[in-house]
Amino acid sequence: HASDVTALSNDAQVLADLFQVRGHLAEARRWLAEAGQTRRQVGSPGARLESGVAEAWLDVWVRGDRAGAERKLDQALSSEPIASVPHAARPYEQLAALFSALGRAERAKALVALFDRERQSITRIGDEQLRHQMLGDIALAERRYADAQLEYREADAGACVVCLLPRLASAYDLADNADSAIAIFTRYEETPDPFRLRGAGGADGDYLAITYRRLGELLEAKGDRQKAVGYYLKFVELWKTADPELQPKVAEVRQRIARLKDTEGK
Repeated sequence: HASDVTALSNDAQVLADLFQVRGHLAEARRWLAEAGQTRRQVGSPGARLESGVAEAWLDVWVRGDRAGAERKLDQALSSEPIASVPHAARPYEQLAALFSALGRAERAKALVALFDRERQSITRIGDEQLRHQMLGDIALAERRYADAQLEYREADAGACVVCLLPRLASAYDLADNADSAIAIFTRYEETPDPFRLRGAGGADGDYLAITYRRLGELLEAKGDRQKAVGYYLKFVELWKTADPELQPKVAEVRQRIARLKDTEGK
């Protein structure tokens, strides 16, 4: 049954997110592949493309492997071109974010244009918010930070109350507005929300570890060493068992903690 397949796929995506939160990327990939395979077995349109996009996103966002992400994205688009996928099944949100993160703003704009053409005949709940989110991603890629802030605020109208906060915080952060960035990052990590995981549309897998680390950096820069150490410790606790390829990031933050504690002791 299609409903059973959807449930199994969502469960696998939640598990992938739980592993990604902890920096267990190999396990996250395994469960993303399981989710994709489950959908492909019943012929779900867009399953191959969505799986490839999710893999590429892990590469560019968590691993920092831009070349690997571009290669996987191109392979995914070659194996299942977006034009071959019905409008309702196209991963617009993920593709726009990935194109923008890879500096392919023109491809993201073409995606929005395709989205707009399809919307003339098919309208879905949440499409207006999705469009604002995609435009926010493009604005961020083009360093139009005030526009990104506006678009993300317009997009922030879904059931998940925290999902767009990290992107909004980043728009302020990149515009050198540290106070607003700190306030919004803090609201994101402190706000309870049942929709925080990917299977429910959330963002923790992508943003929780990065948020802890960035809050530490911003607070350290402002001279608030005690709070900075607190967030650095949260980051280390979250990723203490992360995959070996991520351990250099953990070691670097441990060094920051040691330096700050040493400074406080003098």
